[in-house]
Order: sequence, then structure tokens, then C-alpha cells
Amino acid sequence: MGQAPQPSNEAYENVLALAVRCVDPGRPLWIEHESNHVGKCLVPFGIHAWVKSAPRGMLVLLSMPQELRVSRLVEDYCSVANVQTEGWVTHLKDCISQGLAKKLGGLRVKQALQLLDEGRWAEVAAMMLDYYDKLYNRWASEATSSRNVKVDCPTADAADNADRVLRAVAEMRGVDFSSQTTEAPAEQPAAAAAADPASPSTGPRAAWEEADGAKLEGRCHCGEVKVLCVGSPRSV
Repeated sequence: MGQAPQPSNEAYENVLALAVRCVDPGRPLWIEHESNHVGKCLVPFGIHAWVKSAPRGMLVLLSMPQELRVSRLVEDYCSVANVQTEGWVTHLKDCISQGLAKKLGGLRVKQALQLLDEGRWAEVAAMMLDYYDKLYNRWASEATSSRNVKVDCPTADAADNADRVLRAVAEMRGVDFSSQTTEAPAEQPAAAAAADPASPSTGPRAAWEEADGAKLEGRCHCGEVKVLCVGSPRSV
């Protein structure tokens, strides 16, 4: 709610593929576990399996008091500005009655809709958490990561929670968190540029241009992926 419509599943996979291409293997990668769906979009099987197993990484489980989580949900979905927006509450009711009807059951949906009509936002948020927490617990139990770390977050302070997560992860890895620095890495020697794969004089492009045979060049429909081929064209 309050966001742009979700893309089609095909468009989502394209965006995800481009994001994966930008991953730096030398830096930590943080991914929120959204099960095998993000809204109505299906997460590709390989990505989902990767998140569940967290190879060379770990599964971080954050725990926060329910009252803080309820307050956050009310702030996100039922702020004064939101509920005064025309059609907002109606849309919220549709999300529950249509999107969650089968999962919550008719009685709980009826109760939630009545609470929304009465403006009892916190009670609706608590009801939703009760449902989603069961899913979160199941996803956590299905994870195959060899290293799990639980982090207690007693406040809703995002900066403090992030610090707690980093410290817990560092402790799990046996790293002295106090010795960590945010200094930028030293610049690479200029000589390293001589072996740069992207260099027009030494990279794959140069080898391709010097090779014998027919040369074919193509791009994917999004224009982000370019393929260079040498030899006779053939179907695959």
C-alpha cells in the first residue's frame, strides 16, 4: 500500500538478475528473507535456495518486543495522514478480505474489518503479527544455514539495532568488532589496470577483435547483457 504496483514476475526476475550482477563478492551481502514470494512475485528457485542456505554466511534472526512492532505497523499503515487519505482504509480492508481471507479464516477477517471500522489500528496490527509470526518461525525452521545468530532488539532504534546485528555477526565470525574500520580501501596500484578485463587493449574485446572467423555481436532485450561470438552462427 502506498507504493508503486508490483512488476510482472518476468520484469521482477530481470531486475533481480541485474541486481545480482552488481554484487561485489568481496563485501557482505544482506538479504531479507521473504520466503519464496515477494508479494505476488515468485523468487527464482536458485535465489531462494541460496538465501535459505546462506553459503559462507549466516542466518540472522531479529527479535523485538511485540508492542514495538505493533507501533511500527500502525505508523507505516495507519498514520493520521494515511487514514485521512481518501480510499486508504477501504484499500486496507480489501487487502485483508481478499488477499488474506483464505489464510486468516472468515471469522478473523470479519473481526479485523470491524476493528478497522472502529479505528482500532493496533489491535488489527497485533492480529496480523500473530499470523505472520507463524510464517516467520516456519521459514526460520526451514533454513539450512549452518550458522544462525539471534539478535535481541529491545528498542525500535534502527541505528542501535544495526549496531547490535554487526556486533553479533562479528562475534560469530570471531572478529574483534572494535577493530573494524570504515576507512576506504587503499587504491589499487596503477599496474593493475594493465590486466583489467574491461581494458580495450588487454580485455576480452581485444582478443575477440583479433580472432579469426565471423564475428557476431548481440544484446538481450533489456540491453544490459552483451554477447560477443566468433565463428559460424548456429542454433542452440
